[in-house]
Amino acid sequence: MSARHSIQLGRATTSVSTGTGDIDVEISADLFALTSTDGTALGDMSVFGYTAPGEGRPLLVVFNGGPGSSSAWLHVSGIAAVTVPFDPGLRSGAPVPTALVSSPDSVLDAADLLFIDPIGTGYGRLAADADRAAVFGVHADARLFADVIRAWLRRAGRIGAPVHLLGESYGTIRAAAVAAELGGGFSPVPVVGMALLGQALNVQETAQRPGNVIGQVAGLSVLAAIGHFHGLVSAPDLMSAVDEARNFARTDYVHALMLGDAMTVDDRHAAAVRLEALTGLAAAEWERRGLWISKEDYRLELLRSQGRIVGRYDGRYLAESWDPRSGDLALDPSLTAVVPAFSAAMTMITVDLLGIDDDREYTVFDPTAAVGWEWDADAVGPGGPFIRYDYPRMLTRWMRENPRSRLLLGTGAHDTLTTVGAVDQLLSTTSLPSERVSVSVYPGGHMMYTDAAGARALSADLRRLVGEDGR
Repeated sequence: MSARHSIQLGRATTSVSTGTGDIDVEISADLFALTSTDGTALGDMSVFGYTAPGEGRPLLVVFNGGPGSSSAWLHVSGIAAVTVPFDPGLRSGAPVPTALVSSPDSVLDAADLLFIDPIGTGYGRLAADADRAAVFGVHADARLFADVIRAWLRRAGRIGAPVHLLGESYGTIRAAAVAAELGGGFSPVPVVGMALLGQALNVQETAQRPGNVIGQVAGLSVLAAIGHFHGLVSAPDLMSAVDEARNFARTDYVHALMLGDAMTVDDRHAAAVRLEALTGLAAAEWERRGLWISKEDYRLELLRSQGRIVGRYDGRYLAESWDPRSGDLALDPSLTAVVPAFSAAMTMITVDLLGIDDDREYTVFDPTAAVGWEWDADAVGPGGPFIRYDYPRMLTRWMRENPRSRLLLGTGAHDTLTTVGAVDQLLSTTSLPSERVSVSVYPGGHMMYTDAAGARALSADLRRLVGEDGR
């Protein structure tokens, strides 16, 4: 596979106020054409670069997940030059912002930024006769991203710059795979730092399939965080609620789940009472469910008596979910509240700020990308129903091959998709060098940067990461 610059979409220069003063930043938008090894066109990918004057500045390469998601979410998060004011009251249906604001949490004083949209998102499109297998899969996708990063570095004259990767959600699997691609071959580009937001590398292990005890154990902490936010859990603060649930999950709760029907009635009741105190969900409901409840069912049941549902991407958000004639409504108030803001912001960035005049609109999400996605990466086991995709092994190998590498694991406390407990499980079952790993829990949800405190904390963590590149 190969990538080459094909179209300049737009250019702009702006002044950014950061923690170290005002800096001038050039913003570039470009398309890179992708071809397979036999020269067949695969499509193109849009890339947005934010660069400031200075020698040897680190580069932070940024992408989201899906698969099939553009980088719009992190592009508007506030780590770049501009953002939008998110509704601080967490109200679904808040007015869509009509103007960009200078970001108070930009990390451009510490690193240049490169946002990459996968084929089929942003301004990129899949070629008409493209082989989908060469595009849509863990390793195929990683090779395309690596090719684009190399091509951008060559074109910008930045070969040798310290490279860091920032991936969110599925993008955390992508980041580990891209690091492997960049580090191999005869023209390696070593990745010195990696930030994984809402890590999903052990999603097979922590998924809440029926009978998967680990999924229940990993999910309890987020239930405690959500219950605490809504005033149903008595704890001094958020992290006290999370830590108490984490400790119970790893001890008495896992023991109770393994005992199952062998538990006495009294012991089951005592466990249910404890779970109510930790999560806010009634003990009777815990007992009725045999001490098992999925994160999805929890968000449906927690405030059912009030006719409300909590958000999936961010459990702090609420919506009225009950209709007397239709029953439960399939809502996620956390998406309803923020997606219009991200979509509007990307239009303002691309059209108003960069002056892009293209027949194609910016595509935030491509739902077809995941259809037939090839997940088979580093598979272990004999195959069939016994196969497992060992994504964490890619992370372990990267840190072993790069003894100065640094890893940041960041999670929104109220995110029911990629949870705090999943990070705990990753650290417990993966031999990562703890002295080079930092872990942060932010007060928001999956898009933790829509919370002002979360955005500030994330920005500080990223500054530390790019400042530890071992130069």
